[in-house]
Amino acid sequence: MEASKGSGIFQEFIPGTELELAKKYMALGSLEQKIKKYDKAIKYYDQALEILSRIGERQTQIYALVLYLKSISEFRLGRFCKAKVDVIEAITIYQILGDLDTALHVEENALPEFTNACNSSAFIRPDFGQFGSSDSGDRSGFVFVAPASAY
Repeated sequence: MEASKGSGIFQEFIPGTELELAKKYMALGSLEQKIKKYDKAIKYYDQALEILSRIGERQTQIYALVLYLKSISEFRLGRFCKAKVDVIEAITIYQILGDLDTALHVEENALPEFTNACNSSAFIRPDFGQFGSSDSGDRSGFVFVAPASAY
């Protein structure tokens, strides 16, 4: 009796479809991002993106959201130009889907900061910081607001 109860609980956490699995990877990435483990977050986001691509879900809200979340972790690791590329792709997908509110939100809240950082990245190195000062490259102080479609 006890074993079947445990088995039922375990089954609850096994995704039934690849889309559900991609969503779980996205959730794991968000958890890692929240505790500032950005490299781990990116690995989970990449797994989600790979699954979504494989099942034909590239031009979807969830794909754009995962790209947006991944771009935040990239930014916080000092990978400014990679963050910019990811966020531009997310904005493009939102526009294609006709979700102009979310596209505008992401464009106004992330793109300018990512673009400025990318353009300045010749002068900023994550291991030395701006102009050689000590800086870990962690941009944790930068706050993003998730697009409304994330909820």
